[in-house]
Amino acid sequence: MGKLTEVLQAEITRLARREIKQSALSLASNVTALKRSVSKVLQALATLERKLDGQMAALRALQTGQVVAEDLGAEDKQSRLSAGLLKKLRKRLKISQMELARLVGVSHPAVAAWEQGRAKPRESTRAAIIALRALSPAQIRAKLAGTARPRARKKSKKTK
Repeated sequence: MGKLTEVLQAEITRLARREIKQSALSLASNVTALKRSVSKVLQALATLERKLDGQMAALRALQTGQVVAEDLGAEDKQSRLSAGLLKKLRKRLKISQMELARLVGVSHPAVAAWEQGRAKPRESTRAAIIALRALSPAQIRAKLAGTARPRARKKSKKTK
């Protein structure tokens, strides 16, 4: 009888291992599929966060009176913005680098870097620059008048 119990135990063990292996393989394929779907969701989330950041920047620019694209969600990736084109646009609009920086909500050195080809504008700023193309110099002057920053008053020294 001892041999029979050993054979039965071995067979039961073999069948149990086989069942566990099949279950593990199906679980592994399920885990792989779930990892793929989580990866896709994370990529979609990252894309949405980037779009949200661009829209928030455009909204802040809109609230401060800076130029933004008409449709905040529009991303015009087909438009070219090279260093030379930025400089030509600025010359056509008859504005300085500092004025362009104020219109699109960036610093003066950023505009200089764009025009020298050392940097490229971000998507939110890119939308504002593309929106500038449709405006005339008179419209730009009106925008600049609305976004004028107050200058600090100099204290006058009284002479005795």
